[in-house]
Amino acid sequence: MTDKMRNLQDDIEQMLTLEEAAEVLKCSTATIKRYITKGRKTNGEAGIWPVYRLPGKWLIPPSSIKRWMKRHVAV
Repeated sequence: MTDKMRNLQDDIEQMLTLEEAAEVLKCSTATIKRYITKGRKTNGEAGIWPVYRLPGKWLIPPSSIKRWMKRHVAV
């Protein structure tokens, strides 16, 4: 396997599923879906965006979750 393929595989493996994102944010998967819808409608200004949809599966980059947390979680 080439280095590019390994890097791509690592990036894919780091994506969160809908269930994993819900666990990180301590909410339901329905709430995550609402955040995704809000993110899509506002082009990332609100909600969680970007996300990637595969047949029967959502993939959410950790950076999308971190961006949402910076805006919504009080420190």
